[in-house]
Amino acid sequence: MSDFDNFKSRTVDGAAAGNITVTGVLLGDRLITVQRVDVAGANLVAEFTVTADNTINNTGGTSTAAGKVLVLWEAKGGGRARTADSGQRLNY
Repeated sequence: MSDFDNFKSRTVDGAAAGNITVTGVLLGDRLITVQRVDVAGANLVAEFTVTADNTINNTGGTSTAAGKVLVLWEAKGGGRARTADSGQRLNY
């Protein structure tokens, strides 16, 4: 099992500011990045929150309608972390 098992990603169609459907993201998951892939350096994660299962939202934020968006998130619960001193994996 990898240390990254609880990290997920999807590339989805952009949309006007507001809801974007991201299949698999769940309420309570932590967004790592929301990156427009058609505009270099346009990391929009500060604008977005997970508002419901399969939905992120940036109402009043930047429109991504003209392109694609890469969404990387950490799934809540069931993740694993390795302790620095023992190498053991602990559930959190």
